[in-house]
Amino acid sequence: MAEVDPQDLSVYDQDVVEHGLCGAARSRMLLELTDGKPWQVQLDQGSIVFGSERFKVQILGTHSGRDDTFLWAWANPGAAQWGPSVNAANALRARGEKPGSAVFRERKIAGQWVHFRELAWVSGELAKAGTVHFADAGGGTTAVMLVEGGSTDLAQFPLVFLPGVLLEFQGASMVPVRACLLRFLERLKFTIEQEKSSVRARRADGNTVTIDFDAQGRITNVQLKAVAP
Repeated sequence: MAEVDPQDLSVYDQDVVEHGLCGAARSRMLLELTDGKPWQVQLDQGSIVFGSERFKVQILGTHSGRDDTFLWAWANPGAAQWGPSVNAANALRARGEKPGSAVFRERKIAGQWVHFRELAWVSGELAKAGTVHFADAGGGTTAVMLVEGGSTDLAQFPLVFLPGVLLEFQGASMVPVRACLLRFLERLKFTIEQEKSSVRARRADGNTVTIDFDAQGRITNVQLKAVAP
């Protein structure tokens, strides 16, 4: 068996292009269900309650704001008590045994290497076990969970969310955002026209999007023309 390079992210970077913005978009859609509601989680039972609604949940890990590190759930001292709530994290761990995906096998991830939100969005899509939810667990800790349920079908993604999703993703991702954007727009069924400093996209329903970039390839402006269904 070939030795795995502990810093090789070549395959993971491809996963970011393919899945990153999809995960971020679903997470934003889920926020409509969870925002401002009191929550209570029982990981040993695999459930989470927002207000009066109960959903299935798994945990990917926790992020410490004190030292900007992400700890995978399987590396947490309490993981043995969480039962099936760690299944997704355990399945993702196996990806780290293959070249190019080292981030999945390191127990603790420094933010300077991979931003925890980017990692969460990609992991949620790969695991197919729910939509990413970031929950304030107190003490500067964010619990990164996968919630099963809610209206997170990308076919219903509200374009009004797009500017915020793109800017949040750009701030968290170390992969060129343009490549991620192009793949995301393709998956939303847009036809794309590119210029050096802009991308224009049109969909059969009449919705159009124009995104401008600066010389460093960063998004500077997003214009929407949304058509009511």
